[in-house]
Amino acid sequence: MNDGDIMTTTSLGRYRLLKQIGKGGMGEVWLGEDPRLHRQVAIKTLPAQKQQDNEFLLRFEREARAAAALNHPHILPVHDFGKQNLPDDEFIAYIVMPYITGGTLADRIDAHNTNQTSMPQQEALAYLTQAAEAIDYAHKHGIIHRDIKPANMLLRTDNWLLLGDFGIARVLSNTENLTRTGVGTGTPEYIAPEQAQGRAEASSDIYSLAVLAYYLFTGKVPFKALSSYGTIVQHITSAPPVPRQINPALSLQQEQVLLHGLAKKPAERPNSACALVEELREASGNTSFLSYAPVVPRQTMPGPTTSAFSQQIFSSQNQLPITGQSHQPALRQNSTSSEEGQTSQIRGSFNTKAEHASHIRDPHATQAEPIPHIQRSLNPETDRAAKQQVSRRSLLIGGGATLAVLAGGAGTWAFTSTWQKPESTAQLTPTATDPNGPDLILHGHTKPVTSLAWSAQSLLASASEDGTVLLWNPQQQQAIQPSATARQTFQPTGPLLLSWSSDGQWLAIGNTGKGTTASLELYSSDLRKTAPGYSTAVTIPSKTVIAGLAWQNHYLTAIAAGEKPLQLHIWNTQEPQQQLDPIALTGTLSTMLSARSPLLLASPDGSLLALAEAEGVIAGQIKLSGTTVQWQQVLSPVKLDGRIKAISWMSSGTVMGALTTTNDQAFSLALWTMQKKEQDALSTDAILTTMAWSPAATSDLIAIGSKDGQVLIWKYAGSNIPAHLNSSLKAEVISLAWSPDGRWLAAGFNDKDASILVWNIQGRGF
Repeated sequence: MNDGDIMTTTSLGRYRLLKQIGKGGMGEVWLGEDPRLHRQVAIKTLPAQKQQDNEFLLRFEREARAAAALNHPHILPVHDFGKQNLPDDEFIAYIVMPYITGGTLADRIDAHNTNQTSMPQQEALAYLTQAAEAIDYAHKHGIIHRDIKPANMLLRTDNWLLLGDFGIARVLSNTENLTRTGVGTGTPEYIAPEQAQGRAEASSDIYSLAVLAYYLFTGKVPFKALSSYGTIVQHITSAPPVPRQINPALSLQQEQVLLHGLAKKPAERPNSACALVEELREASGNTSFLSYAPVVPRQTMPGPTTSAFSQQIFSSQNQLPITGQSHQPALRQNSTSSEEGQTSQIRGSFNTKAEHASHIRDPHATQAEPIPHIQRSLNPETDRAAKQQVSRRSLLIGGGATLAVLAGGAGTWAFTSTWQKPESTAQLTPTATDPNGPDLILHGHTKPVTSLAWSAQSLLASASEDGTVLLWNPQQQQAIQPSATARQTFQPTGPLLLSWSSDGQWLAIGNTGKGTTASLELYSSDLRKTAPGYSTAVTIPSKTVIAGLAWQNHYLTAIAAGEKPLQLHIWNTQEPQQQLDPIALTGTLSTMLSARSPLLLASPDGSLLALAEAEGVIAGQIKLSGTTVQWQQVLSPVKLDGRIKAISWMSSGTVMGALTTTNDQAFSLALWTMQKKEQDALSTDAILTTMAWSPAATSDLIAIGSKDGQVLIWKYAGSNIPAHLNSSLKAEVISLAWSPDGRWLAAGFNDKDASILVWNIQGRGF
């Protein structure tokens, strides 16, 4: 709904709208009046949808009916639901609920913070128990909440808790909504690791309840990064801070229970929400506090009863002590949002402020923020092990060996830095977050990625063994569960290969066809259409697999496996009808490189091509005279010791590098120009798999991946030790790719989820 539509939309169905009382990530809440029953109600509206979106409507109706069927004393009932058409071919869906005037648990926490007091343990346990009973009841009826947090726990004036918003997160969990920050699958501070990766289960709600318990007992949520997505990544990859380091007054038993509920693996958590709270109650000494006992209401309808604990008369005061500013921070953080000043409107999202009403802002709600620039460091718990790992596995040219660095001009080398293993006293500054963790974790493929490629506009294309090509926009995808912006599916004859034109206008995709012919297709930057003149696939007759794909300016080039002699196939993309004969090369194609490593590679400026032949690496450029194409070789075959694992260009285009090995145990880094070659052994016991040099004009960073999931950043022209980017994955790194500006690094992993991890390199101290 547009801003002006609020003037004409005064009702939803039979309900008259009085005023907006809440707004946040999943919709808006309005105070309404039911003229038939003469009562005030709370009406939740979800973000507007296109009227043609029948899938959303069916999902909404299914979840609303399921929520309405829940009948439990601690679940906010659903009175009614419906939809209403809007201008511009849209509609909004809405849910009608009781209007509760006591605020939320988030407000109760805020009140303690305002008064500079801590919530008594038994007050916290009373709320947790009521919420747990509601959660377990819903689970027994096959319903997962997906957004357990204090802002969704309404409180009556008698301290009775009502859990609301069942099914809302699932309704909004579709591809389009998942691209919006903060919409669709939960709240970053409370989301379970598996839910953040698209696999919500009953234990996900237990994890979220454990986050709430951690918050109530320590005054802090376990994970809070500079951005929503950064927080999500911490849930997936980082261990929670030790509770007693935040609140030393907690017992060891209480700490163990909180960490039990926050286990990364669902199977390792308590088997029910009530079991979690019971563990915490026993660890807290089984004491209670009178003034926070919920008053047992008179039953007005049949339904399950609450546990004895949530109805008992509390007898003793066991308050969480205030332990000082360093241990007892404000319980409400980032509660002010720019949304508060916005004009009320029905289109939007829910879960921020209200006026002592049924839905109040989440104490942790934040606006969409840029992906954080975090300085490189390690957590204190892993500091010692990390130092040992860096000294043992970092990509240093061994001992006091020198590194050849290009200086002056092409062909001139200067030895400017000496690399040694770091001393055991190397200092690493710990932070409260995981500073080397990824900014994005992308899931969308069902099999490992065969190729990653960035456009000039920093769009990331990924190709997989499952035959799909996906397009991602990391600059906009800071959602809980990032989704691809476009998809194409093929029946490949070999590993799908990707290569962007230098201007980012076209994406070449190799091995797209079926049958026995090597083929490639040319798509627009949004993957929605083929390039003019390339409506059908381009083929290389009699060959089945394209082994390399690269651009030199507007010429698209490819090599095919099995050709003898080797030929460079060329297409002038500005003149699709022009037929250019392939160029015969003198060597044969190297058979030692993995299909996932580029055999044909363009320099960063697109002026030169490098090719890994069996005889070594050659470099040259194509020259066009009329309709005659010639190959001008500028670098004779550079013969390297061992098998080439990967090749890469330095950003200047005047230095090349290769990762080589003799037996997959010892590795070397070879660097050369047109007149000089240096090859030095790498001191590491890791099995290295691939490398990529940052193409940014002023960058000297090299990324190298390993078989056990390590991603290392090595500074070519400096004396810093390589940085270890944390992935939490132990699977092989099979592909690496930098964005043209050097800001983003993507890595594809051979894990069961076909994960792609993306780091924002800016601001990390390299």
